Amino acid sequence: MVTNTNVPLTRRGWFVVGTILVVFILGLLFGPRSLNAVFAPAFIALVVALWQVRRVDRPGMQRHIPEDGTVGEQVTVEIESTSETDHLGRIADQVSDGLMAKGNEAAIDIDRGHIYELTLRQRGRHHVGPMSVSVTDIFGLAERTFEYRAIDELLVYPRTYDIGSEGLERLARLAGIRLHRERHEFDRLREYRPEDSLRDIHWKTSAKRPDVDFIVKEFVRETDRGTLLLSGESSDEGDDALADILASLSTALLRRGINVSLETADGSIEPTAGVDDLTRILIALATLGPGKPSRHGDVHVIANGPDVRAATIEIGDEQLSFASLMGGDRSTAAEEEAALAQVPAQGVAD
Repeated sequence: MVTNTNVPLTRRGWFVVGTILVVFILGLLFGPRSLNAVFAPAFIALVVALWQVRRVDRPGMQRHIPEDGTVGEQVTVEIESTSETDHLGRIADQVSDGLMAKGNEAAIDIDRGHIYELTLRQRGRHHVGPMSVSVTDIFGLAERTFEYRAIDELLVYPRTYDIGSEGLERLARLAGIRLHRERHEFDRLREYRPEDSLRDIHWKTSAKRPDVDFIVKEFVRETDRGTLLLSGESSDEGDDALADILASLSTALLRRGINVSLETADGSIEPTAGVDDLTRILIALATLGPGKPSRHGDVHVIANGPDVRAATIEIGDEQLSFASLMGGDRSTAAEEEAALAQVPAQGVAD
């Protein structure tokens, strides 16, 4: 953290200096009596401004940001002040490419700190900082700038798309996995989650708990559901689409209790079980680059461009488009699937 000891004048301050010089020259030419009303107040204001800003101690400023987020998400950056100064100032907090800031350059009350918004536009590791805070006097004639070198890192995960129920059923059927668990011994009651089946809702208990949405019955977890290996390759323009698709498939499968492992050009991710372990996959996909994996998985994704809907998914001898798995307009997905059937599958060119 570095403090700038220079005290530059603002444009308003330089205007006052110019006014003082003009008044001084006119006083020499025509006599000072009629000009004292301008010269004295302007000179005093300038001296007071320089004195106020010179005696200001470096404000204590701390930045607080979330550790991670997802593409498209908006997060809040808080600049906390540990100073009790009542000076006005201006803050400028730099952000790296891939982040869009709103309010990171603004006039502030130093003792109140500042809050601004970040929109996470691209996946990857991004940085916030360094920061500068310029303290001004009450007249706005002088300012003193303090530089803060602290830089915080923000990891942005890929965007995840909704996988429709029909699409996920089709993928599971082609890959030879079972989405629907068999019911075994009753385990416990717990709060409802979006991936739960409506038939598991315990209506009698739910009626007694108006503070929660629903209560569902949970059965003893099956231990042998198998593991699905996902792999993917992409061109230089398709790495973002590939990361989004692998993140979407992993999320959907893990929510249904299917263990997932990953194979990409950047390496392997060992089998992951449960939504709680999904973060390991998302961290790897946040910085995924283009290229081919060392081996193909049970489900192999090929992304030759930035459009996720145009990406091809190979499962054994079958191929389908990612658009056909997405929730939403099924007619559009069917049209794209028919069009894709006319084109032979091709990998990423070496």
